[in-house]
Formats: sequence, structure tokens, C-alpha cells
Amino acid sequence: MGRTDGSHEAGAIEWVDYRAVAGLPLFPPSGCALAALPDPRATVRDAALDAVTDENYTWL
Repeated sequence: MGRTDGSHEAGAIEWVDYRAVAGLPLFPPSGCALAALPDPRATVRDAALDAVTDENYTWL
């Protein structure tokens, strides 16, 4: 849960539509891959994600 000072409260859980996760700060950064699925129960043939680096991820 975000706060006005930019910090986050640990332990808050919120259910969101799987297509809305692309913009969330998830780790590993799987939001775009999840949002691209045609259905939340779709079969995933290759679950490999790109490597997480300083160039493609903002560490909190």
C-alpha cells in the first residue's frame, strides 16, 4: 500500500486483474508477461523471463 512519502507498507495484499499487473513493481518483473496472457489460466510453454539487471529494473 503506497504512502504519500513514497514508502510502502509491507504485508498489504490487493487482488487485481491479471492484465493490470504490467505497471506494478513486481519482483521478479513478471507483470508484462502475465498481462500478455490471453487468459489467466493459459498454458505457458516457456516461463523463462529476461535476466534482472540494473538496466531493466529499479531496485527499491
